[in-house]
Amino acid sequence: MYTIVQKLGQGAFGQVYHLNVIDGNEFALKVVSTHKLVELEDRKLDSEAKLMTKLCHPHLVQCCAYFMDSQSLYLVTEFCNHGNLREYLSNLQTKAQHVPEETVLKWLGQMADALRYLHDSRIIHRDIKPDNIFLHSSQHIKIGDLGIARELDSTNQKLDTLIGTYLYMSPELLSGESYTTKTDIWSLGCCIHEVMTLSPTFKAESIAEVVNKVTRGKIGPMPNIYQQVLRQLVQTILTVKPKSRPDATDILFYVCQIQGKPYCSGPHKPLEKVHFDTKSLSKALKDFEEQLSGVMRPLPKPRKKKSRFSSSKLDKEKIKQINEPDNEKVDVLQSANRVMETPVHESHQIKTLEDDSDFYQMLQSTKSDSDSIVTLYTRSQKVTFTKYKDTSRS
Repeated sequence: MYTIVQKLGQGAFGQVYHLNVIDGNEFALKVVSTHKLVELEDRKLDSEAKLMTKLCHPHLVQCCAYFMDSQSLYLVTEFCNHGNLREYLSNLQTKAQHVPEETVLKWLGQMADALRYLHDSRIIHRDIKPDNIFLHSSQHIKIGDLGIARELDSTNQKLDTLIGTYLYMSPELLSGESYTTKTDIWSLGCCIHEVMTLSPTFKAESIAEVVNKVTRGKIGPMPNIYQQVLRQLVQTILTVKPKSRPDATDILFYVCQIQGKPYCSGPHKPLEKVHFDTKSLSKALKDFEEQLSGVMRPLPKPRKKKSRFSSSKLDKEKIKQINEPDNEKVDVLQSANRVMETPVHESHQIKTLEDDSDFYQMLQSTKSDSDSIVTLYTRSQKVTFTKYKDTSRS
């Protein structure tokens, strides 16, 4: 019914998996350790899930289901198959390419629209960064991972919990001051600046250096391929004093002015509520982790078939050549494993090996009619086996 395709990533609070359902739908499954949530803040363990299921916006990753057990919180969200913004920018940097201005403006508008929705709902995200911005398509992005988002009791309430990623933290956050929705605006500015320069806005060798650069608000130059009015907008967003920064609605207005047309978020179809069999899903996850870690039963020693030739007529080398192919293959595997000190696993199971090229090549070079008796994968290979209403992925 469920298949865990691969692990998409791992963060401070849990892991994210690519989930396939028998009906062909794809999702992301986020598994959050509940004891880590307790250490993070004094709040109900399912608050993140309840928060996300209240949200529905075209530029927020949707959450369609969640459940809990004694150890973990499970969040089933829509799957963004184009990866995250961090991966996208890294790929562009490798190819020495840049993001077109039209795309920069489109993404800036989409993120500002999503933040306007969150802030109007009295929610601060607090962890806006390229890793938490996902590409649903090359022109359509979504903000996800509201794992440390928090709902405000009133629109002007301030928060003083120091959480987030240093490179994208606002000056007020790094200074230990209370902060408002304007802290998300700062992080948005850092992300867009990075989209334009393909480099972190406040690149530094230490946290102390990051704090020094951020609190001074000195940002690097942006490429001249982008018109000056766009570069000025980013500089305005990255103003040290929170009150001097534009809010999300202001940013949308400026984007429309630069583009010369009204903003349109595009069509949005909310995900339908999906019922998940929690026991089956938990079992699929457990099976995947076991496959990934190579936890398998050992293969019993094979019985060698007696040769129909006498040892007096044939020497040992000839006897070896006419042994049954299956036994010969197993002999080679067992011999190799004695050298590598790696246990042999049962037939038709997946065996995980350390990434040793010599051993792998030796096994690959063994030609036999029984090549399928053991399936080999290195730890770096993907193992495959036989949609809050708006927010996270991965």
